[in-house]
Amino acid sequence: MAQTPGRRATLAEGAAARHVLSSADLLERGCVTPGEVLALLELRLYGAHGDRPPTTSAVELGCAVAVDWGVGAVLTRPGHVRAAAATLAHRGPAVVTALGLDDSDPRPLQVEARDLIREGADDLAVMAPADRVEGDLVGLLEQVEEVAHFASGVGARVRAVVDTRGLSRCVLLDACEKLAHTGIWLVQGGLWRSTLPSFSEVKAMRQVVPRDVLLKWTAPMMRVDTLLSCVAAGVDRFSIDDVPGFMAHTIARAELGPLVFPDPV
Repeated sequence: MAQTPGRRATLAEGAAARHVLSSADLLERGCVTPGEVLALLELRLYGAHGDRPPTTSAVELGCAVAVDWGVGAVLTRPGHVRAAAATLAHRGPAVVTALGLDDSDPRPLQVEARDLIREGADDLAVMAPADRVEGDLVGLLEQVEEVAHFASGVGARVRAVVDTRGLSRCVLLDACEKLAHTGIWLVQGGLWRSTLPSFSEVKAMRQVVPRDVLLKWTAPMMRVDTLLSCVAAGVDRFSIDDVPGFMAHTIARAELGPLVFPDPV
């Protein structure tokens, strides 16, 4: 991955031109292939259940699995970005990490974003905690817009991860709609250490987030039929913990017939 701003900047045009597979693309056709399912998956390599952070070797092994299967992205802690980027070596999956996770880090988010992009991050998550959404939404929007503008200039992307816990439906949807207009490429419902949003909340989020901004439900996928129902409701990206196991089920399911989307409920 890139180590200097100049090298990273040369990737900006290609990143901007890269087509992003969305639920709208798939729904227009009415079905999905196992290979396209893989493009919708983001492999969690950060310690998904509040466990101790994974070792660097475990992250490298996970990245090797991601390359073998061709998933859309890997999700890593900031301290593992360099190792993940070196292992992936531009072979498909994007490197996603989060900004502002370390409370002891005094750097502004834009400076942290710059450093992580230099280390190889392709996609940066800005957290939108419920208390910040309720108490300082204007400041949050300005911060997200600033980081998104910087990242887009050097070929990276920014997503907003919204903690839905405790938010009224009205406040949640207002925040999602406004965040979607800050220059981000994806809105994600649910922080990984928080209570995850319900499917009904995610469907409501889709109604206010424009189709050119993707939507992710943080809940990890266990079965392809659940994923198909989510895509039918307009969800574009999904977390995954066990790629080989999930895809074994998906491939077996596809052998029985096309992976078609149910009618939205």
